[in-house]
Amino acid sequence: MKEFRFKVLRKSDFLCSFNEHEMIIGTDNGNYRIYKLFGFNIGEPNFFKHCEEITIYKKVDLPENIAFFKLNEEYRIYRIIDFKNNLPVFDEGFCVVIKRGIGKLEVFDTVTEITLTLPAKEESK
Repeated sequence: MKEFRFKVLRKSDFLCSFNEHEMIIGTDNGNYRIYKLFGFNIGEPNFFKHCEEITIYKKVDLPENIAFFKLNEEYRIYRIIDFKNNLPVFDEGFCVVIKRGIGKLEVFDTVTEITLTLPAKEESK
């Protein structure tokens, strides 16, 4: 399994929302950073480096095809591909890990234990 480590959290930040198209990070001062995402559905998630910052956020329901887990100071997100006996079946090809960092992406392969560091995508204007 590959772990796509989105290093975007700062001290006191928390994950508010995550879906296939955006990730919303809350701050302790009440602001929110919204990052555009792409590639989640094909198992190669990445995010755009520049985010939109807002101060008002309307809470939305979590998507049914994504599972969230918080472990210590990081969030782990898995895509649900099916249900068997009322339990979710996760895509074993990848997961997204959201943790503290400076806005970069690390891809860690759990089988080979190799880590690659990739820059976040720059949005073309």
